[in-house]
Amino acid sequence: MSVTMAGLARHKPFGLVQLADTTEAPEVEWVHVSELQDPTPFPSEGTLLLTTGLGLPEGTDEATVGEYVRRLAQSGAAGLGFGIGRSHVCVPAELIEQCRQAGLPLMEVPLDTRFVDIARWVADDALRTAARASKSASEVERKLVRSLLSADPQSALVRTLASGIRGWAMLLDRDGHALVIEPSAASRELPIVQMERTRLLVSGATTAPWSREGSAAALHCIEVDAETHAYLALGADTALAEHQGVVAVALNLLSFEARRQATVRRSSRLLRSAIVQLLLGGLHVHAALAATRAGIDLPEGSVRVAVLLP
Repeated sequence: MSVTMAGLARHKPFGLVQLADTTEAPEVEWVHVSELQDPTPFPSEGTLLLTTGLGLPEGTDEATVGEYVRRLAQSGAAGLGFGIGRSHVCVPAELIEQCRQAGLPLMEVPLDTRFVDIARWVADDALRTAARASKSASEVERKLVRSLLSADPQSALVRTLASGIRGWAMLLDRDGHALVIEPSAASRELPIVQMERTRLLVSGATTAPWSREGSAAALHCIEVDAETHAYLALGADTALAEHQGVVAVALNLLSFEARRQATVRRSSRLLRSAIVQLLLGGLHVHAALAATRAGIDLPEGSVRVAVLLP
């Protein structure tokens, strides 16, 4: 969401006047109109409340105004837009002072600015933001798919994911050892990731989310044939839910790559076992031919064999 209270105040067609500001830049997620003396049960957090002040008639005492503002601030409202020219000629001075004390942004809405136009402008921006996010996610997903064509698909996938979520990502093997970390500075997160891996093993879950110092992170199991093959950890300063689709694609591709590698290793073991059987059967020429075609170098001369049990 890109609309802020300050951004609304700068939108000249509305003619809004900012009367109380805050050091932060609260984002406006939606617009709600209410004339109730206590409108807080209805709008959600991040809502800009628009009113003409019918719930605060002329002569309302300071305590009532203060309670009105306090409830709005505690509800997580992005701000208050007060329409003048109907029940009030101007915004009450008590309301301005209470909003300043509570850190609740307050704007004066002129009589010729319709509330519905403000609501439509915010809704249209939400649609534009969602469209941009969807386009950006699609581009990241295409880059993730193309990563499979690189010489090192796993590293390329992790690097693309870290860039796509504007954060960090790392791939761990099944024992918790880091295989890829992007960017390299994210290695400082490794101790926490390994601790979360232990928590996953104890709980039997497949995902472990956590947050720290304003950032969000999560650890995901990468499974092959219902067995954990590796772990993907990632973190960003924004909510990871915003990147849910991209993360899902990355997990599927990493699982695909893990399955491919497992298949290659299994095929390699079977091929090497077959060559050993040919050697044990005395078919040295056939074994050498099969090994050459498979790119396997057979030792020359006497061979000492050791069998290692797990």
